[in-house]
Amino acid sequence: MAAHVRDAGLIQLDQVLSVYPIASDDMRTPSYEADDAADPAQGEATIAN
Repeated sequence: MAAHVRDAGLIQLDQVLSVYPIASDDMRTPSYEADDAADPAQGEATIAN
């Protein structure tokens, strides 16, 4: 919706809060455990790989 409002020139957006649904709140999956020790500032997260 924010893109439509922006593209139509209806109002000027200052910020957009994007909320994404999750499939599960289980924080014990292998990917969460692998990312637990990663340093995001160093680009070590497995999602980026």
